[in-house]
Amino acid sequence: MKNIRQRGEYALYALISLALNALMIYKYYPRFTLGGKLGFWSLFVDRFCVSGYDPYTYISLSNWKLYFSLYRHPLLAPVFYPLYLLNKGQMDETRYNLAIFIYGAILVACTFITAVSLSRLLRETIGLKRGDAMMLTLMFFSFGHVMVTSMVPDHFCLSMCLLVVTLRIAGKAIRQGRGMGQWQLMVLYILTAGVTLTNGVKTLIAALWTKGRQLFSLRYMLVGVVLPTLLIGGAYLAQHVYIELPQRVTSERIIAKRMQKDSVYAKKMEMREVWRKNQLSKQIGDQKVFEWTDISSPRKDAIIENLFGESLQLHQSYLLKDVNRGRPCIVRYDWWVSYAVEALILLLFIGGIIAGWRDKFMKLCLSWFAFDMLLHIVIGFGIIEVYIMTGHWAFVIPIAMAYLLHRSRGRCQIAIRYTMAALATYLWIYNGYLVASYMIH
Repeated sequence: MKNIRQRGEYALYALISLALNALMIYKYYPRFTLGGKLGFWSLFVDRFCVSGYDPYTYISLSNWKLYFSLYRHPLLAPVFYPLYLLNKGQMDETRYNLAIFIYGAILVACTFITAVSLSRLLRETIGLKRGDAMMLTLMFFSFGHVMVTSMVPDHFCLSMCLLVVTLRIAGKAIRQGRGMGQWQLMVLYILTAGVTLTNGVKTLIAALWTKGRQLFSLRYMLVGVVLPTLLIGGAYLAQHVYIELPQRVTSERIIAKRMQKDSVYAKKMEMREVWRKNQLSKQIGDQKVFEWTDISSPRKDAIIENLFGESLQLHQSYLLKDVNRGRPCIVRYDWWVSYAVEALILLLFIGGIIAGWRDKFMKLCLSWFAFDMLLHIVIGFGIIEVYIMTGHWAFVIPIAMAYLLHRSRGRCQIAIRYTMAALATYLWIYNGYLVASYMIH
C-alpha cells in the first residue's frame, strides 16, 4: 500500500512537470522548431516573452553562441555543448530544430527531482506525514513563478533543483548528527556554483551549518572548497579566452557593419545604449559585478507587489510581460482577495519560522533566505524583476509551514492543514488558469 501511494505521488509530480512544459512547447512550437541557416537571435529573442526570462538556452542549443553572463554561470556552457552537438547533428539531417524538446526534457527531469526531493525532505528532516508533505510540495509548485520557472528556457529551474537537493542532503546530515562529507561538498559546490555563482555561497553556508568549525580544517577546505573553486575559475578563464572573447569581437564587427547599412537598426542600438546608461546611473557602481543592481527602486512596493506578490500570485494586468518590453516595475492587483491571500501566506510563513526557530535546519533555511534578501532587496540585484528568482528561495516557505503544521496539535493542526490545502488549491486554480491562458493564446 505504501509503495502504491508513493508511485501515485511521483506519477502526479511527473504529470505536472510534463503538462507545464507541454504548454511552453505548444506556444512556441511553430516558429521555434524551424531549422537550417537562420538568424536564431531574432527568431527566439524577438518572439519569446515570458516575464523577464531569457531564451538564450534555445539559441545556444541551435547555433552555439553564448549570450548569458559567463562569470555568473561558469559551467553552463560545458553542460549545453553536448546538447548543441546532438541538436546540430539531427538538424543538419532533418532541418528541424529540437532545442525546445531537448531543454524541455531537462526541465521535466529537474522539476520532477525538485518535487520528489522537497517531499522527501519534508518527511525525513521535519517529520511530516506523506499526505502533508505532498500537500506542501504541491503548494510550492502552485506559486506563480515556481510554476513558470519549471517551464521556461532559463537556468533557474536547474538552480532550484540543485538547491533543493542540497537542502535535502544537508537536512539528512543534520538529522543524523554529522557533517557533509568533503567530497560531497565538492560535488555540490561545483554543480551549484557552476550553474549560478551565488548558489555556491549557499552550498558553503549549508556546509557550515552541518560541519561547524570543522569546515575550516585544512583538508576539508582544500578538498571541499579550494579545489572546486580553482576548477570553476579555470573553466571560466578557458571559456572566456577561447569562446567569449572571440565571439565578442565577431559580434561587434557584425553590429558595426549592420549599423552602417541599416538606419532602423542603428536607431534601435542607440536607444539601447541610452537605456544602458540610464540603468548604470541606478547601479551601486559601474563595475561589471554590480550589473543589474538598482538603488532607486522603492523597496516597499517591490516586496509587496513583486517579492511576495508576483512571485507567488501572478498579476492579471500585464500578465507575464517583460519590464524591458513595456511592463511597469510595479503592478497592482485588481482585487483585494489577492492581498488577503498574500497576507495569509506571510502569516503562515512567519508562524512556521517561530515554530521552527530552535531547529538547526530551519536556521540553515533562514540563512539562505536572508542571503537572498540581502542580494535582491538590500543590494537591489535584479529587484525590478525579482520574481524571476523565485525558484532560488521560495521553497523556504513550505519548509517553514511544515514546522508549523508538524508542531501544532489537535484542532489547531486540523485548521492549519485545511487552510494550507485551501491555499494550495486556490493558487493552482488561479495561477494555473493564468499560465495556461497565456500559453494557449
